[in-house]
Amino acid sequence: TYLVTLYEDMLTTGGNSKSTQEYCTFIKQDDETYKLNINNYIYGQNLNVEKSVDGIVIKVKHVNVYQEYEELEVTVTNNRNTTICLTENKNNVYLEKPQNTKYSSINSRFDRNELILLEAKKERTFNIKFNKQYGTDVEADSIEFKNVIMNCNEYIKDKSSYNDYKKISIKLY
Repeated sequence: TYLVTLYEDMLTTGGNSKSTQEYCTFIKQDDETYKLNINNYIYGQNLNVEKSVDGIVIKVKHVNVYQEYEELEVTVTNNRNTTICLTENKNNVYLEKPQNTKYSSINSRFDRNELILLEAKKERTFNIKFNKQYGTDVEADSIEFKNVIMNCNEYIKDKSSYNDYKKISIKLY
């Protein structure tokens, strides 16, 4: 990966020139050719890691890494007989580094104050963006679903005394 700085033409503009920075990545393909990734796109990687907890299967299929954020493709399967709720408020889904640094979701349903429901025996796929800038020394090792509500109908009936939450953590690498 190369960081390229592009400047306006100083001869034409007459002095202080504006610049933009762009990451360019050359990816070697199986047929010995190279693919060029530009426009803040660094790389994509198939992960295919999953975890099952009490009838809920969360699978992280793929990650796309950009200069300013990461986007994960996550499939959630509810094999339970009850509707579950993946989140009810902000900051319940995040990427985490080993030193407890957390990267919150951005521009997705997971960073709003709303219930994200998944009915019994159903499956849904989400593309979740995380506020994590690219850097070789800054790699999140897990995605965390902090408070999965295991029975959404019971939770809606009595939020104050409801206590059946699960934290689901999936190692990415």
